[in-house]
Amino acid sequence: MSEDFRRRKFDEDDREAVRLLLEHFWILRDRMPAEYSFVRSRLPHLKHYFLDRYGYRIIDHRHFIKLEKIPATPRAWMGIESLTSRRDYVVLCCLLAFLDERQVDEQFLLSQVCEVVKELYPGEEDADPESPRAPLNWESWEHRKSLVRVLNLAVSRGLVRQVDGQVERFARDAESEVLYEVPVVARYFPISYPQELSRFHTLADLLAGTDHVEDRLQSRRHRLHRELLLTPAFFRHEAEPEDFAYLRSQRNRMRDDFENRTPYRMALSKHTAMLVVHEQSHRHHTFPNKKSITDLMLLFAATVRDAFEATTPELDAEGRWPITTVTMENLLHQCREKTAHGWSKAHRELSPAQFGKLLRRELRDWNMIVEAPEQAMVYLCPTLVRLVGRYPSEFTAQHTEEGKKTGKRRSKEKA
Repeated sequence: MSEDFRRRKFDEDDREAVRLLLEHFWILRDRMPAEYSFVRSRLPHLKHYFLDRYGYRIIDHRHFIKLEKIPATPRAWMGIESLTSRRDYVVLCCLLAFLDERQVDEQFLLSQVCEVVKELYPGEEDADPESPRAPLNWESWEHRKSLVRVLNLAVSRGLVRQVDGQVERFARDAESEVLYEVPVVARYFPISYPQELSRFHTLADLLAGTDHVEDRLQSRRHRLHRELLLTPAFFRHEAEPEDFAYLRSQRNRMRDDFENRTPYRMALSKHTAMLVVHEQSHRHHTFPNKKSITDLMLLFAATVRDAFEATTPELDAEGRWPITTVTMENLLHQCREKTAHGWSKAHRELSPAQFGKLLRRELRDWNMIVEAPEQAMVYLCPTLVRLVGRYPSEFTAQHTEEGKKTGKRRSKEKA
């Protein structure tokens, strides 16, 4: 890669094209014609940029543009939001195999999908019928719902075209029919590999096969750029020994590069590296966002910070606060007791167990806690208290005053 390219500054149009490529699975010309033309006009140097920094390639097709975004480390939260079970993902793979055998513009019926997907599904006859390892049975409502979710995803992503009928009826009636059509983009949905997938024996082999460089330094640059781009936070305890030394030595160049070419800024501390945005926008998947659960996470972060400042406990070598699961439950209880008056009705009506499960899952997904159930421990990461949320003092005072009045009224009624 020439030094002239490395020094070339991106203009606003370049950065907007980068944002579009990052925020969309692919840009379909028939659905986003203006965006397609705009990004295509900026492609020559964008291709160089993504290949040099991330080892990512851009597929430039007359019907679509796709940046193949492959994580350095797969994580549980990286799944497709509309798919809710392992069975859904297996059914999706079976659907892809089905489409691979079809011609462009070929039409097919839902009943054909049912027949082929059922044959391809790797079920085990002796498995529990409720397990994703059990064979598909279209008499099962749960199994039909899996296929409905997958087909709705396929239609929304442009993987198939729905010509006639409503797939939701299939959830109620296994005899329902829907007519579909294969678009030209269907076989570009999966990531292409230079070798047959059967040659890869482990997940590590599969991931290594997505980066086609042998130079260790370049491979490290690709991996670290991918970690920063696709994860909320990259921790030193997850990194290889020399990763943070590389980040520290290259931090000025990387900061300038991210700020010049992307909507993000790089933040680096002793134990953590991450990308941040300084202007909240619906266009980015950021924390916090407009979902009410992130408000609860900010309130919990304030509870944790208060508890930490009151006790000043020792941190581990990675800057995390190790606590027992019992202490975690106590902190969740304190947060609920102090702040539930400002929650939404749906969250207030959650049981303590439901609230704890919901909040822990979100905290895990945002890399704010690490759970070690085998040790009955939870590690609170520095990212948890990077941002905290508190109610305005007048709101808290008003609630306290109302609570006193209610308490007096109840006391009189009791008397």
